[in-house]
Amino acid sequence: MLADRLLKAFSPRRSLEAIGDVFWNEAANGALAGQTHLPHVIQGFLGHLGLSEDDLRQMPSAAMRARIKAGTARDFSNGRIVRVQGWLLGETEARLCAIAALRAV
Repeated sequence: MLADRLLKAFSPRRSLEAIGDVFWNEAANGALAGQTHLPHVIQGFLGHLGLSEDDLRQMPSAAMRARIKAGTARDFSNGRIVRVQGWLLGETEARLCAIAALRAV
């Protein structure tokens, strides 16, 4: 499954899940939190990073982490910031945490 392929590159996964749970429960996250079906959230995440499903399947874990880090840096530069229980996350990070939380369900 795509979510497992993506999350395999990150640890501790439980931390991502916990942040994702809070993210879904905070109404202020509006449009991002509006979709709760894992396939839709994964597609949104891939689109946000300009990746296809095939890209994700073929990308080594280190390259995936680098792509997400670069996406997060762009988020902050472009003001795409999400508040999660007082923390400021880039939209990319928030989407990744959302995937972890939905995958854990």
